[in-house]
Formats: sequence, structure tokens, C-alpha cells
Amino acid sequence: MPAEKPNGFAHATHSPIDRSSSLPLYHQLYVHLRTRILGGEWQTGELFPRDADLEETYGVSRITVRKAVDMLVNENFVVRQRGRGTFVSNPGLQADVDNLFSFRDEMKRRGLKPGSKVLGTNYHPVSAHTAEQLGIAVGTELAELSRLQLGDGEPQCVEKTYLVHRYCQGILENHDFVKASLAEVLEKAYHIRLTRAVQTVSALIPAKSIADALELRRNQPVLFVERISYSQADIPIDYRRIYYRADRYALRQEVHKDGDPFLTVSEVTMTMREGSGSVVN
Repeated sequence: MPAEKPNGFAHATHSPIDRSSSLPLYHQLYVHLRTRILGGEWQTGELFPRDADLEETYGVSRITVRKAVDMLVNENFVVRQRGRGTFVSNPGLQADVDNLFSFRDEMKRRGLKPGSKVLGTNYHPVSAHTAEQLGIAVGTELAELSRLQLGDGEPQCVEKTYLVHRYCQGILENHDFVKASLAEVLEKAYHIRLTRAVQTVSALIPAKSIADALELRRNQPVLFVERISYSQADIPIDYRRIYYRADRYALRQEVHKDGDPFLTVSEVTMTMREGSGSVVN
């Protein structure tokens, strides 16, 4: 029997940390601890293992443990109390940010039936431009997924997603993206939660293939979004090029004054158009 740690925490004979993996050690540790919490190994309000115990159990450094626990704190799985220790929180209280990255959930919120059509999939080495966006070396393998997104059977946008393949091996072969949400697949199959994104929005005349898929007239413009999505470890996971029908979407921004004379953008969302007016949520 392995020696028991305080609070029923057993010393692992074989650490689940894979030092040959491309994922950082702290991310692997975070995923493992999060899985144990979600599995009910500790109850809400129960004392969580000390950093020193985690170091010894998993054979990692204090910095690695601190980064992993910081991620658990940021997602409300555990809370630190000065002078008392770290306690398990209620993971059900964490913000559901997946909806920010799910077209299907967006359509459902707007009362439309979501649908997808896969236009193409491919693996190829990353170009210099996309490598810079994702912070990876030129030539790194990408998994490319192109989809036409539908609402009540009507074209809404064409979405081209470029994923760093080493983080989600076999994602194109093993999942049906006509039925599955990419955000859900990343979460359930690869333990990757998309937590934030940086995007730019512009107007352009799309290529004929994009225009045809969106059923646009010749030279009809689209709202073009370039988006970099980051995981809970703040690692760039995918680069997206999204072409929205401009007659069905508008850009909505909420700005707040943060000092003088600058304004900061606190929210940027795409809102659907109804007729000639914008729907403000």
C-alpha cells in the first residue's frame, strides 16, 4: 500500500506526469488534479494537499506546483486562505466561458437551430504568418478544419480553424464536426479549455469560394474576424479566420473609461442583425 498523505492523499508510485510530452509539466499537473477534484476525490470545503506534498508525490518543482494550483484557483476549483491553507471550492461555480467559443450555443441562445457543414480538413506545416500568430516554429504541423456554420439552415459564417496538432493529436479523424462542437471536443478529449481570445475585425470582399458558400452576391462584403484562442494555461491553441455575413451580423463593443484620456474595450461581441437593425443583447 502506498503511504497516505494528509487528507487521504496517497503518494503516487508512478507519476502521471509525462516529461516527453509537448505539454508543459504544470499544465499536465493541473489537468490531473482537476480530474481528481471533478471525480469527487475531495469534497467542497475539504483541505487540499499542501504544495510540498504535491511536489513529493509528482516529483516536480515548487514552481510547477504553484503554476498548476494557480490555474485551479483561477477557475475556482480551489481557494487559498492565508494562514489556513488551500481548500477545495465548488467547481460548479466556475464561469462557463466555453459558450464564448461555441457557435452552436450562440445559435441556441438566439432561438435558431444550429448546423454545420464540413468544407474540408487537412494537415500541413504552418506558414510564417500563422506561426507568428500562434507563437510556434515555422513548419510545425497544423490541423485545418473548414466549416460552413448554419442557423435554421441559412449560412451564417465560414470558419477556418488552424489547430496546433501536437496538442490535439488525431482530432480530424476521431471526431464528427458536423455534430460536435470544437470547444467541447477540446475540453472532453484533450482537457483543453478555451478561456480567452484576441481578435481583430475588418470588412472585406471575400474570395469566390467563400461568397458562394455564404450565398452572397458578387462583391458583397463580409465581416472578417481573425482570432487567436488561448487555453487555461494561456497557451495559443488555434488561429481562426471567420467570414460572417455582414447582413446578419454586426460588431458590438462596450467601452469603459479607465483613466484619462484613454478608453479601454471590456467587451467585443458579434451580434446578429434582424432586418436592417442590430439586435443588442
